[in-house]
Amino acid sequence: MNATIEALLELHVIDQKRQKLRVQRRNQAKIAAKFQAEAQARQADAQALFADLERTDALMRQYQADAERCTQAIEDLRGKQMEAKTNKEYMAIINSIEQSRLEKTHREQSLQELQTKRETLPPKKHGNIPL
Repeated sequence: MNATIEALLELHVIDQKRQKLRVQRRNQAKIAAKFQAEAQARQADAQALFADLERTDALMRQYQADAERCTQAIEDLRGKQMEAKTNKEYMAIINSIEQSRLEKTHREQSLQELQTKRETLPPKKHGNIPL
């Protein structure tokens, strides 16, 4: 066979192998991009979940502090109750005690709701949420 024809056949075989490799590389790049997008989506979900955990924990701390503040206010008002000089002052103190009790009840209910919500969320682990 002619040397030119043999060289052309070899070049044709090499070109076919090159085309197969190019198609494989393109497919692998698509797969890698797909996995990269999934990883980014999971990371975004994990960050959102962690932010939700942080907000929930902060609200729980705030509600606990508010409930303690209301308890302290009720105790202080009970002390002032005995020092009231007029019926108007006495009724104002009684109304303040009732308002503090009501606020404390609302805070405790909100705290229970948050604790129930918090129990459904996964635990925090050093800022990383396991998926």
